[in-house]
Amino acid sequence: QDPNAIGIVVYDWYGVSFQNATHGWIVGASGMIAYTSDGGVSFTAQVSGISSSFIIRDVQAVGNGKVFACGEGGSVTYTADYGTTWTKQSTIALVDGGVGTLFSLSFVSPLEGWAVGDLGSRVLRTTDGGTNWEVTTVEQITWQVSYGVYFENYR
Repeated sequence: QDPNAIGIVVYDWYGVSFQNATHGWIVGASGMIAYTSDGGVSFTAQVSGISSSFIIRDVQAVGNGKVFACGEGGSVTYTADYGTTWTKQSTIALVDGGVGTLFSLSFVSPLEGWAVGDLGSRVLRTTDGGTNWEVTTVEQITWQVSYGVYFENYR
């Protein structure tokens, strides 16, 4: 089914992640998150906690209904109950001048993950499931914007 058929006009979808063959999420413009429990046959809009003027750029399901999403305004939001409730986390205070956009995140476990965006050589990292985020500097990064991050495993 076309995700735009969920009854809310969304012009752009930016990220998709499936926990397994049936449970998945898509994220996009207007702070939109949509969920499927039938492998993508149908989608239901979820309340993300992200401003409708922001774009959610990426999403990652980490297992047992826990999902993280990130986007504009340095926003990170997560759910531990398949999206019934989403909780916004703040990362803006971590980087001087704030964070404009987080473009990508990657988790190697439900506790440990990274997020990148227009942070220059800085990468955000959590080791406690997103409760706290710290700034890590990667000196080898010389560009101002990182559009993707992916870790297969911790080591």
